[in-house]
Amino acid sequence: MPEPTLGLEIASAALEPWAVAEAGSEVWVEVDLQGLAEPALLSSKRLPAADALAFGFVLELPAGRGSDACAALREALTSGDEEDADLTFSLKAPGARKKPKEVASGYINLCTLLAGGAELASVSVALLGKDDRPAGTLLVSLTALDALRAASSAVSDSAAPPASAHSTIDAPSPAPADAPPRAAPAADPTATDVVEAVAPGDEAAEATGTKPGAAAPAGSGAKGGSGAKGAAEAPAGDSTEVEEVVDETPDREVPTAGGDGRSATG
Repeated sequence: MPEPTLGLEIASAALEPWAVAEAGSEVWVEVDLQGLAEPALLSSKRLPAADALAFGFVLELPAGRGSDACAALREALTSGDEEDADLTFSLKAPGARKKPKEVASGYINLCTLLAGGAELASVSVALLGKDDRPAGTLLVSLTALDALRAASSAVSDSAAPPASAHSTIDAPSPAPADAPPRAAPAADPTATDVVEAVAPGDEAAEATGTKPGAAAPAGSGAKGGSGAKGAAEAPAGDSTEVEEVVDETPDREVPTAGGDGRSATG
């Protein structure tokens, strides 16, 4: 497939008398679209100012991907400012101190051209001067649809994220088929015992640094006191503390056989 090109022709101009008088000695046309090409390539020859001018200006630029023209067209199509998509034609003349001055200008909007889907062949572009005063017309032909479509396609491609990025972010790799299922962590019976045995605010738990719901450090445990509290704090299956409580219970007095209320020991 051949590389797309942008073709432009400015065949002639017809100027109003006031525009001829404003121009003075000579006139020329400058084409402007930011970054399209070097300014020297976008300027017509200079002609003596008259009401009818034959410029015979022809320009053809490569506009395939990677070219300056394609980049300029892409910027024009994606700009939020509609005027950035204007291919502008400025009628220039010598001004003060030989600096160029603009007599009038006209434009073709590239977004409108692309939406219309038709090339422009020998169309009249209106030239307007200060305060939108009609200054004449330019006879212009523009072949740019293929170049605009290539630039538009480049915009779509650059906006789409890479496929690899989608696979990395949106579709994480599945676990291997032979990977064992993850088991829920087993409950720690020791931690449960500590929670049940140690009452909130118990000074013994605070001394060992044992937090409610956590297992006591090895060798520290929850120390039990005397009496019933000691029995409650003793771990299940440990009879030592229980026996000590029983041993500490005062001996009961055994009445004598005579029933006189005195103890056997006197």
